[in-house]
Amino acid sequence: MLAQQKRFRATDDEDYLRIAEAAARSHGREADMCIAFAYGKALDDMQQWPAAWAQFQKGNQLMSGNTPWSGRAWRRYVDRRIGNAATAAGRGPVPGHAGTAVFIVGMPRSGTTLLEQMLDRQPDIAGRGELNCLDHFAKQRPPSGSFTVAQRRELGHALWTRMRLEGPEGGTCIDKNPLNFRFLDTAFEILPTAKVLRLTRDGRDSCLCCFFQLFQHEDTAFSYGLDSLVSFCSGYRRLMAHWQEIYGDRIREVSFVRLVASSDEVLAGVLQVLGCDRYDAVSGTPGAADRVIRTASVWQPRQAVHPRSVGRWRHYYDLAPGFFDQPAAIDSDSNKGR
Repeated sequence: MLAQQKRFRATDDEDYLRIAEAAARSHGREADMCIAFAYGKALDDMQQWPAAWAQFQKGNQLMSGNTPWSGRAWRRYVDRRIGNAATAAGRGPVPGHAGTAVFIVGMPRSGTTLLEQMLDRQPDIAGRGELNCLDHFAKQRPPSGSFTVAQRRELGHALWTRMRLEGPEGGTCIDKNPLNFRFLDTAFEILPTAKVLRLTRDGRDSCLCCFFQLFQHEDTAFSYGLDSLVSFCSGYRRLMAHWQEIYGDRIREVSFVRLVASSDEVLAGVLQVLGCDRYDAVSGTPGAADRVIRTASVWQPRQAVHPRSVGRWRHYYDLAPGFFDQPAAIDSDSNKGR
């Protein structure tokens, strides 16, 4: 999308004028939806907050008609996961591979791609993008609730082979699909030596950035409505609290705010957790040789690390205070006693 390839700074920009002209008339539902997201992004770049919000509302309303999402079904799903999750804590390693599988999870738009790209610049770490395969392995769980040792060995080998592709057997490979947080019990059960890095970010910023992103997959249909975003955020927090209670420090938190403010310091700590012996400077702007990004964050990691997106919700608070207060309350409840 044209709007995602640059930062708009003036209303006489030729690309901005093309987008604004296109937004002035209808081109059909699908095209109008894409144009609304593009126009909203351009207006946001130029700090025209109310106009940008109106365009994103329009785009999301059009999108929600294509891919419905049920908050009630999501709550039931989270309840089942918490009530029926098999505990893999304490299980011994399954022989079969010598590498380290790393899963980076979190709310979508919480910085998972940024962290993966920084780690991928290490010579002994390979970022594999969003593999979308842990879901497949989780669905193979037997009715008894736990895999047999043979199943764990077979599935673990298959998942690790998929993660490392043609890389070294003993390397470190990353799957950064943020929605893998739903299946951490499966990840630990079939890959007991796996490491999980959880990106944490202000829920108001995460929800806002989701609302401003044109996702086009049924798994992210919650992003098309403000109430749905709050419901998803609440379920995410509940399920992650459950995993944290079970797995403890096998899930390491990485603060998005600290990552953009003190990249080298944070990354040094992350690399220590991953057991990497070498640390090169990995902050700053990625070079042209960096791996192709095919996720919603295709543009952000190509820029120098900056704090512009921290506290972004403040620009829009007065336009939807009731919405922003809800993820703030969820964050507050989740942080009590920590």
